[in-house]
Amino acid sequence: MELTEHEKAGFLEYMNKKAFTLIELMAVIMIIAILSAMVLGLGRYAMQLTLRSRAKAGVQHLHGAAGEYKMDTHVGGGYPTIDGVEATGFLTNSTEITRWLPETFSFIDPWGNPYQYIRISAHRIRVYSFGADGTNATPDDIESSGR
Repeated sequence: MELTEHEKAGFLEYMNKKAFTLIELMAVIMIIAILSAMVLGLGRYAMQLTLRSRAKAGVQHLHGAAGEYKMDTHVGGGYPTIDGVEATGFLTNSTEITRWLPETFSFIDPWGNPYQYIRISAHRIRVYSFGADGTNATPDDIESSGR
C-alpha cells in the first residue's frame, strides 16, 4: 500500500513538530521523584506518630488499671505486685490487673515488646514501653509514672 502525496506531507509535518527534549523529560521525572520521596517520608513520619500514640495509650491503660486495682482490692492499699513481690518486670495477660483492662487489650507494645512495670513502692509505680528501638533508658521510651 502506497502513501499518497497528501499523506506523506502530513507524516512529514507530524515528524517535524517540536517534541519534548530529553532534558525536559528528565526534569519532569526528577520533580516527580522528589515529590514522591517527600510523600513517602511524611507517610513514615505519620506511621511513627501513630505507633507512639498507640504505645502511650497502652501505657496509660495499664497505669489506670493498676490504679483501679489499688482502689478496688484494698489489700494493703497498694499497687499490684509481680508474682507477689515488688519487682521490675513485664506485664502479661495473667497479671492481677487484667480485670480492669479492655478484653482486646494487648500487653505487647506496637513494636512487639512487652510493656514494662516497676512497683517502686506500695504507692508508686512506673509503667513504660521501650519504644521503637526496644532498648531501655533511651529518649524514645514512653512512660507513665506516678502515684
